[in-house]
Order: sequence, then structure tokens, then C-alpha cells
Amino acid sequence: MKLFSALLVTAALATPVRADTFNVEAFLSWFDKLADNAVADQNDCAKMAADINKSVNDNQALIQAAQQAHKNGQQFTQDQLKRVMTDGQKIAQAVVAKCAQDQGVGAAIKRLPGRPQK
Repeated sequence: MKLFSALLVTAALATPVRADTFNVEAFLSWFDKLADNAVADQNDCAKMAADINKSVNDNQALIQAAQQAHKNGQQFTQDQLKRVMTDGQKIAQAVVAKCAQDQGVGAAIKRLPGRPQK
């Protein structure tokens, strides 16, 4: 349940967003790809952990922009939120398939963006 809750928190980055402050489509595309990779890796926990960590490392600027947009009160539209929720469910199902108890995957999942702490 903690995994699913963490993924739902990611979905809480919700907004009608100003294009000049945050590229929502780039974030959504990244999250789509992350979900697809998690599904592809669902039978190889070490690869899943490595791929999630690499993706988070490679996309730090995008993640930080999303978190800042959220801090600024911006939210996803309902369609965008639905897309994030679908991807979050894909990731959760892929993890649960075999890697739910894997420490590396657990640590990687914790690195995914979520609601910024106040």
C-alpha cells in the first residue's frame, strides 16, 4: 500500500499550467516512459531499480520544475491527472508482480517525485 500511496502522491502534482513556467507535456511523456520501462522490467528487479534511478537522475531538472510548479499552486487538468494515475497504476502493478520486496526497487520508488514537503 505504501508504494501505491507514493504513486498517488505523484499524481497530486495537479494544474492548468502556464507553459512558460513548466512543460507539462514533457513531464507526462517522461512519466509515460517510466511506466512503460517499469512494465518491461517487471521480471528483473535489479534492472527495474537501475532504470528508475537512471530516469530520475537524468530528469532532475524536469522533476524540480514540476515540484516548483506545484509549490506555486499549479495543478494538472483532469485529463493530465488521469494520465498520471494510469501510469502510477502501471508502475505499481509492475512492482507488485515480482519486485515488491526488493530493497533496490523500494529505494528507487521513493525517489519518484511526489507532493513537495511544506
